[in-house]
Amino acid sequence: MTSTKSSSSETQNPIKETIAKYNQETSQDLMVLDAFMLLCVVVGVMQFAYAVIVGNFPYNSFLAGFGSSVASFVLTAGLRTKLSALKSPNNLNECNHVSSISSPTKPLYSASSAFSEYIFCNLVLHFIIFNFIG
Repeated sequence: MTSTKSSSSETQNPIKETIAKYNQETSQDLMVLDAFMLLCVVVGVMQFAYAVIVGNFPYNSFLAGFGSSVASFVLTAGLRTKLSALKSPNNLNECNHVSSISSPTKPLYSASSAFSEYIFCNLVLHFIIFNFIG
């Protein structure tokens, strides 16, 4: 019986490959959004763990904080989806133009309109959260 040894170049670490590809192909602004989304997840997990371990006596405060982190994650994911669609290779030339509905190759929004929509939705979200706390 002969054992076949694979060389180190054949057995790459898939996690390192994924991170290298992410760093190479993802723009800096999308990386910032990803970092903020990770922060929202960490804050939500910490709030939930605190509520389980210590208790959630001011229940409205727990719901407001946890809901804020979840909703911020969802809104940021929507912004990231829109911006990544704008930065796709087939849309690079039309990235800053608002398109007409008749053209399927052009995006229906610009980066500035996507960001302004994100800001408006966050203002509405945090106004609701602030009023929910009491």
